[in-house]
Amino acid sequence: MKKMLMASTAIAGASLFAASAATAGTVGTKDTMNVSMSGYHVFQMRQIDVDARENNVIGRGYSFQSPEGEIKIDANAKTDGGITYGFYVEMGLEGAGISSDELAGYIKGDFGTLTFGNDDGAANVMQIGAYNANGTYQGTLGGTFGLAAFEGTAGASDHHLIRDDVEQVIYGDGNKIRYISPRFSGFQIGASWTPETQSEGDSMNDANGNMAAQGFAYENVGDIAVNYVGEFGDVGVKASAAYIFSDDQETSGLAGGNGIAMEDLGLTKLGVSVSTAGFTVAASYNHNGDFGVARNGLGDGGRWMGIGAMYQMGPWTFNASAARGKQKFGEALLEQTNNRFGIGAKYAVAPGWDIMADYLDLSRENNNGAATPADGDDASAFIFSNKFTF
Repeated sequence: MKKMLMASTAIAGASLFAASAATAGTVGTKDTMNVSMSGYHVFQMRQIDVDARENNVIGRGYSFQSPEGEIKIDANAKTDGGITYGFYVEMGLEGAGISSDELAGYIKGDFGTLTFGNDDGAANVMQIGAYNANGTYQGTLGGTFGLAAFEGTAGASDHHLIRDDVEQVIYGDGNKIRYISPRFSGFQIGASWTPETQSEGDSMNDANGNMAAQGFAYENVGDIAVNYVGEFGDVGVKASAAYIFSDDQETSGLAGGNGIAMEDLGLTKLGVSVSTAGFTVAASYNHNGDFGVARNGLGDGGRWMGIGAMYQMGPWTFNASAARGKQKFGEALLEQTNNRFGIGAKYAVAPGWDIMADYLDLSRENNNGAATPADGDDASAFIFSNKFTF
């Protein structure tokens, strides 16, 4: 689950590093490459109320947390012909240890950018959606670093029904090749390919173990994406569309595998964002196809719809979001519905220093298609966050 929470902030982290690139400092040079660093740290005071608390899911309900921090190191150089080449590593810092979140090499020039290694796919990197209208931690990417109890209780895997970036639970940072084109007349295209999910680093054995643990996995995961960024007078418009596809990979031959065969994957993602005079409104739609559906099984992978609104005024940012996910688990079962609502505010105290306050509410109806309420069907949180960025 901690890994999932790390994954839930991958896009937010990528945006952070992109935004801080201008201030990232050079920490050293050699004859081969120049090296720069950037990063952030988050500290939170949380009050979380989950109706499964009596089952010790979240303990006393309030806590101090350092849920995440990251340091990014980027080394690159340029050939005489103008091609930039290099690699980067994003090290996730979680209380008890340090782990490599992303590790990849890249080559970029007038032809676009080719990336190879542990990183997000094109559908993730290029997506536009409700999260674009979110400046704090209540938005549609997960963000609260503490409502995992809602996802995990009663055996429901709800991550694809409460967050924008469903691709993080499909291929995550698995070893892949990704290409993103230059931007032409506002448009950009991209594609990526992952031989098998959950394969990070030199991890064939780890990948097999993960597949055995979850009972199924996907192989030959591909995606294609297109986005648009443009301005019409004082109005900025962004939009994206992506399709993610793959084959199932059975686990019957793996130690501990249960041999579940899944339907092949076909998932569609759409998003749009409009900004003017400090206001931003954005929306997302995901159709999950047969994600997580056993071969020849009934039901579907569900749909996800989200909307966000944000207003920025000087050092202040105010935002709100709402979303709904629905999934049918079988013909004889009810349709599960997940509802999500949040509001938040941020104040930029100084360069590299933000404080935020967020409230988030989650509710679930007909868990796994059953009408009887289950532990974790309702959850809410108030979170005060301090974030340092360099």
